Amino acid sequence: MRFFKKLIVVLLAVTLLGGVFYFVFEKPQKSEASPNPLLSFFSGIRKEVEEAAENALSDSKKFMDQKSGAIKEDIQEDIQKKKNQLLSFLQENVNEAIDAVQEKIIGSDEDGVIVVIPVAKVGSAAYFLISNPTPKQEVHYTVDWGDGLVEEETLAGTSKIISHVWSKKGEFLVRFKTSGSDVVSNTIKMVITQ
Repeated sequence: MRFFKKLIVVLLAVTLLGGVFYFVFEKPQKSEASPNPLLSFFSGIRKEVEEAAENALSDSKKFMDQKSGAIKEDIQEDIQKKKNQLLSFLQENVNEAIDAVQEKIIGSDEDGVIVVIPVAKVGSAAYFLISNPTPKQEVHYTVDWGDGLVEEETLAGTSKIISHVWSKKGEFLVRFKTSGSDVVSNTIKMVITQ
């Protein structure tokens, strides 16, 4: 049995020395394998796909910006057209209504005409139509809103809609007055509610 022990020890020693000599004197060289052509192909395609995706995203963003700008301009034009149509409608109908009311009321104040008092809410605009009987001439006018604010304006044309917002409730005398050779003035009592 001793013999087998000695034999195993000798074999281990020889194996160990052989391994040491192999790594000391004949080190294995790093192998330089050629690159895998499929790996190179797919990595190139990946880069192309990423670039194409970035370009498509950039192009679609530009396209959306252009379209949204065009849509915004179209909407603004439509709003302006509707605004002008509404203003024209209001001016035509208000002028007709004023003419009809003036025909019935002028000269009949002493006959007990019912007085209509305009009412508005605090923070809401009240609208007034100012008419120019001589549209070829400019009319300078002043509006005293009765709450301390006085505005001076010029009316060039047939009529103009003006508005005012009162900040507190109460009764206010609104005075309209023109200046020049034909002075015209009018006072309206406004009731402002909550």
